[in-house]
Amino acid sequence: MNLKTLKKELQEIKKQGFVKSHRVGDTGIGKTLEDLLGIKENNIPLHDISDVAELKAYRKDATSMLTLFTLEPLPEGGDRDRLLLDNFGYSKRDNQRSKELHSTLSCRRYNNQWLKLSVEKDKIRVQGRGRRLNIYWDIKSLEKKFHDKLPAL
Repeated sequence: MNLKTLKKELQEIKKQGFVKSHRVGDTGIGKTLEDLLGIKENNIPLHDISDVAELKAYRKDATSMLTLFTLEPLPEGGDRDRLLLDNFGYSKRDNQRSKELHSTLSCRRYNNQWLKLSVEKDKIRVQGRGRRLNIYWDIKSLEKKFHDKLPAL
């Protein structure tokens, strides 16, 4: 399917008006759209629509963020994870032993965990307020992930 065909198919779906979700829960809207477009459901790290793009759908009033792809930062290994969890993680359990970290970062300001991003020549680095962290993504890996999901751009 090319971009022109996709646009035409989406216009036809829009003409149908309300379509009951094919699955309950958060993933129902995406599953329904894939079904209507004749796209087989998959969870592979490539695009859904041949040589065009990754298909993403969400409910109009949804408050959750949309994830195009995930990519673990470098360097690989337990030291990186331990550093992040010990210094910026939080516990949602009563025992306070099991920490987790789910965080959205930007370059503009520090988030609630006092983390933000800085862009360098060949990498995007995680910064902790008042401390330098050796945690980053290299630009080439990010470009590849992005191109894998949106090859037509």
